[in-house]
Amino acid sequence: MPLTSCLLSHDYESAQPVELRCRPILEQTTRTTTTATNSKLFPQELDFGLRAYALPRDRKWSEFSPAATTFLHNTRFAAGPDDLWYPPTSTPWDYNSALALVAYAPFSLVTSYDLRNGLVVDNFDSEANPNTDILYSDLLTDLLPERNDLGVDLPFHHALAKVDVKARTVLVDPQYVRVKQIVFEQLRTQGSFVSLPNPTWYTFAEATDVVVYDSAEGWLLPERNDLYIDESSHLFIPQTGLSRIRIVADIMRGGLIDSDFTLTSDPFTVAWQAGKYYTYSLEISADAVKIYQPNTSDFAEEEEQE
Repeated sequence: MPLTSCLLSHDYESAQPVELRCRPILEQTTRTTTTATNSKLFPQELDFGLRAYALPRDRKWSEFSPAATTFLHNTRFAAGPDDLWYPPTSTPWDYNSALALVAYAPFSLVTSYDLRNGLVVDNFDSEANPNTDILYSDLLTDLLPERNDLGVDLPFHHALAKVDVKARTVLVDPQYVRVKQIVFEQLRTQGSFVSLPNPTWYTFAEATDVVVYDSAEGWLLPERNDLYIDESSHLFIPQTGLSRIRIVADIMRGGLIDSDFTLTSDPFTVAWQAGKYYTYSLEISADAVKIYQPNTSDFAEEEEQE
């Protein structure tokens, strides 16, 4: 039975090791206050990777981190039956050691770690992985086993921005707009991420047009006015720049149908931040598409409103 925080310092050498396990917490920032969700909001099916480094318990990470040894390297942690995540094999944590931990999800993500840049994700392509939600943890340092014998609380953050689209038309029955494709023009989709000293994305490659919705059946307006367009939700690298939205639609007006008619918006500024959720509302007429200032919230608010 692991000893708890009442253990006296002179008993460390004879104390039983603690098993390392983690309680992932997906932090959220609401519009009015900052709160942390409980671990049940971290997807139970999501495994994360963890790197852990060890120092003698009397040495602080801020001074001695270059001397740290690897305790765990890219180890998969999976959910257990008790809202804790566990490594595949027993991982005894000796009372003489202080740990530093950093984690990422999904586990399949290719990462590295160094003291200068922290957690590094190289050459990520959001267009090729539009539904991959990159999560990263704070770097936790100077952790002692007697204070974490019930599990290490591990806060995670979103590294990407989420974008969704709603649409409406000013046309009325029997006129209609059948949206078949939606494209965001000139976006950066490839980049590398570092978590230290501040979480930062470095984009590279040329800007490209990104298709966020493509359907032969189409999205019928006004029947579906002001509804989220199915499958238009995408995750993007945070970025600032100019974009336009281009749509392809069948438009029925005056008894005639213009098939695969292309409409393009005026340029607008993109200023997407990590962990934020942007909903763009489009107003489509027979000859123009207007974009309203996006509604901005966080991922948790988005989950509540859908």
